[in-house]
Amino acid sequence: MTTKRQLAIIVITTLFALSCGNRAGFEKTNDGLQFKYLYRSDSKVLPQIGQILFINYIIKTENDSLLFSTYNDLRRQDKIELQEPQFKGGDIFSALAMMSEGDSMAFLISADSFYLKTRGETQLPSNIKAGSFLTFIIKLEKIVNAQDYEAIKNRERYERLVSEVGKIDSFFKARDWKDSKLENGIRYYITDRKEQAKKVKIGDEVEFHYIGTLLENGAEFVNSYLAGGRAKFIVGDEQIKPEAMNYMLLQMHEGEKATFVVPFDLAFGEYGVANLVPPYATVIYEIFLVKVKE
Repeated sequence: MTTKRQLAIIVITTLFALSCGNRAGFEKTNDGLQFKYLYRSDSKVLPQIGQILFINYIIKTENDSLLFSTYNDLRRQDKIELQEPQFKGGDIFSALAMMSEGDSMAFLISADSFYLKTRGETQLPSNIKAGSFLTFIIKLEKIVNAQDYEAIKNRERYERLVSEVGKIDSFFKARDWKDSKLENGIRYYITDRKEQAKKVKIGDEVEFHYIGTLLENGAEFVNSYLAGGRAKFIVGDEQIKPEAMNYMLLQMHEGEKATFVVPFDLAFGEYGVANLVPPYATVIYEIFLVKVKE
């Protein structure tokens, strides 16, 4: 029987070989999809259309440059609903449909098909060459029915929120901000009050500086002071990300400074922002509201 440690060694060794340019041994399906098994589990049950697949994966370019990896943070494990393949010769759903729970596989998929057909983008990214192939290295962690997935998601969300509330409480207690307030799940404290100044309302044009950090470790992911200028937008614009920014500004008066702590589900959710904000991250915003224009 293969142990988890042995499995990890097998997968890591194979990934290293692929990264060094050794792509020998790929087979083809009848519709032209190129694949290679890295590890085959004891399960032989294939997923069905509509089921949710929990996967970890790596995407690399034809010259072995890393495009994306869920292994940088296992909490980023993706959940994908299996759909009918849209085309032949390299549809990612054709690849996933070949895998059983526990399998690890490598696939060569047309970059043009992936970006222009599967993702529906109008052009390839500047670092991707037309006609090239992407290497997908995928491990299928779990297969669940859609109904069961909803139950799992709700339970995980509840557990995370309970844990998060405790961490946010500790943050405010450490600063002795006893009169902090709660608005739509966002906890905040006005560090420099200007209650006689104009209060923000929907439709106002605002200018402000802000710094965004992670509650977990204090890492900074955005800083308007370093970015070269104030942020400007119309309050209430649903295109603003995170949307919680609207809620935050609506609590402020012109000239005020405030600190807001935003729960993950009101910030960047279960996916976060690649290379900036991890999945399920609680974030802190320090905002200086410079100007309010009605």
